[in-house]
Amino acid sequence: MVANYLGYLRDRGPNVLGAVRRLAAEDTGPALVHCAAGKDRTGTLVAMVLDAVGVEREAIIEDYALSATRIEDMFTRWRARTGEPVPDADELDRHRPRARAMAEVLAVLDERAGGAAGWLLANGLTENELAILRARLAGA
Repeated sequence: MVANYLGYLRDRGPNVLGAVRRLAAEDTGPALVHCAAGKDRTGTLVAMVLDAVGVEREAIIEDYALSATRIEDMFTRWRARTGEPVPDADELDRHRPRARAMAEVLAVLDERAGGAAGWLLANGLTENELAILRARLAGA
């Protein structure tokens, strides 16, 4: 998963930056960030935002790992629509987010870019956009 998540940043950096910019736009109200399962692309984006605004690292990792509690429910819902059986326990477990994966992603960002804020700034986010994002989420 670490390679996948870093791949999102490498291969889809403009999309990540665009999503963060949208959250930082002065005319943005409440926002919902989601993807198919809400754990991989969403987890990466939300972790980036939380890290960039200064949320405690352990809280970011714990928040990400909470998605693991919903994997079976997601598959049950998806498979009910198609009539396919829910995967067995081993297959479900393969899809569960692992706290250590997000911890490693954030550690790599620290090492390579000075954290999520450094990555965002290096990829085009302005200091003003980052300040707006921080101010907006400081009360959240």
